Amino acid sequence: MEKNSTKGRQRGSNNKLFRSLALAGNLGLSTALPIVGGALLGSFLDNKFGTSPKMTLSSIFIGIIISVANIYFTIKEIDKN
Repeated sequence: MEKNSTKGRQRGSNNKLFRSLALAGNLGLSTALPIVGGALLGSFLDNKFGTSPKMTLSSIFIGIIISVANIYFTIKEIDKN
């Protein structure tokens, strides 16, 4: 009987670990992708229109704002649960 309860605790512990890892990955991607995407898009637009750092910096700034919003809404969703 003790073996079954130990397995149940291990499963719950593993489940919690995987949920935490998934959350960390989600937060990492929702932070990095908008910033990197903004940098790439801004660089492309700078090369196309000849506005050297302006578009890149603007796009990175917009990416940071989007990243902060993603983190805020993710934490708000976690708090709700």
